[in-house]
Amino acid sequence: MRRVNDSSSMAESAVRLYVIDVVESEGALMAWLPAERFLWASDDIQDLRAPRQYVCEVYQATRRVGIAPEQVGAQHIPLTAWRTFEALAIR
Repeated sequence: MRRVNDSSSMAESAVRLYVIDVVESEGALMAWLPAERFLWASDDIQDLRAPRQYVCEVYQATRRVGIAPEQVGAQHIPLTAWRTFEALAIR
């Protein structure tokens, strides 16, 4: 187990971990695979049909660290186009 305070690079920067770091997602991480433009957004995103505050927090975290995914996934949601996820976050 490795503690991540802000961000961490692994596998020669093929995987980057970022702390989401907002109210509801305290302690949650997101994993960014830059070559694939894929974001794994931890497992607190439960349902995109009725998104919680966490969706907005993940979106805000991506803006903060300057990443632009094409797809996002999480434990309880299907692989989703980032534009769909982003639309839910900013509505």
